[in-house]
Amino acid sequence: MKRKRERWGWLLFLGLWWLVAWIPPAQKPPVVFDQPQDNQAVQGRVAVRLAGRLEVVRDITLDFAYADAPDAWFPLARRRGLPADGLLASWDTTTLTDGDYLLRVAYTTQDGEHFVVQIRVRVRNYTPVETPTPTPAPPEGAGGAKRHPSPTPTPTVTPVPPTPLPPNPAALDATALPRIWLQGALGAALALLGVAWYGFIRRQR
Repeated sequence: MKRKRERWGWLLFLGLWWLVAWIPPAQKPPVVFDQPQDNQAVQGRVAVRLAGRLEVVRDITLDFAYADAPDAWFPLARRRGLPADGLLASWDTTTLTDGDYLLRVAYTTQDGEHFVVQIRVRVRNYTPVETPTPTPAPPEGAGGAKRHPSPTPTPTVTPVPPTPLPPNPAALDATALPRIWLQGALGAALALLGVAWYGFIRRQR
């Protein structure tokens, strides 16, 4: 029974391996946005151009949507094929409120494959386009010479003497060594006297 389960396990593994090996890899879209670019700020009438293998496109559509409502798409252009310069449409953004929008092209190739490419753009007709905040220049001193920042003073480190450690209670005092040796010798002598006395008593019995 165990060998049968192992056989079925190997067959299942081989079947999954062959399935994964025969799955074709995802194909990259042959045609993508050339203008505008993803996350680009746009104003006025915007030329929407595509780049890539333009000759493979059979049918194509262009739509836009509000970035905060990506499920509602509005048509901008429908056509068959693409011109040599890739120009798909001219998008008039002046009729829209400033904000973030999505642009989407969906096309079918001559081989019947379907692709969808989407980017995000920022319409800024009536509001300033965001720019990075410039780094402020250093102030100028007398005579137009630029002031150089004063070097940061190096802090002075005052050495602190180490705190002596408390005496180890297990350490032996040198002055107590003679007393310890004397006590040991007396103890050994008493033990020997005790053994001798015990032997003497046994011999008298």
